[in-house]
Amino acid sequence: TSDTFHTFSCKTKGFYFENTSNSIAAVHEGNYTDEGAYDDYDLDAMVRNGLVSQDVLNVYRKISSTLSENDRIFLSPDLKGDKPDIVLIRPGKGIVILNVFSENLNQFTLNIGMLSRGGLAIPSPLSRVYTYRTNLIEQHSTQLLKAALVSNVGWYIVRPAIWFTNSTR
Repeated sequence: TSDTFHTFSCKTKGFYFENTSNSIAAVHEGNYTDEGAYDDYDLDAMVRNGLVSQDVLNVYRKISSTLSENDRIFLSPDLKGDKPDIVLIRPGKGIVILNVFSENLNQFTLNIGMLSRGGLAIPSPLSRVYTYRTNLIEQHSTQLLKAALVSNVGWYIVRPAIWFTNSTR
């Protein structure tokens, strides 16, 4: 649909609820997953239910307020198992895959694509976003793969980016 960019326009849910007590239970419309319930249109509820962080939502709101009417922005899309924080699409121009890094980068050391702090190692945000780009081109889109095989320019259609919320340099 044009509002949610889901591949369906109508979703029907059936359920059976048996209340054994005299209390009244509230039933809310939205998506129900193992992680909780959320409404596609209530971004703050997505934060409350842990589906996105407050930093990611702040970046999403900042970017979406500056986009043109033709641009598309997706918050935490599922790209066949890959879950970047934000994907921006400017039709006819390109795609930006954006991850938000909320930690203070000065507290980490970089070693062969991994960030480590206090003995704990995590993949660097740069390696994660490059993996999302590679998977999008090589596995998820035959058109992007053809463009990348014909010319190296095809790789520049999808640009990886990182937004550091707690680092100034």
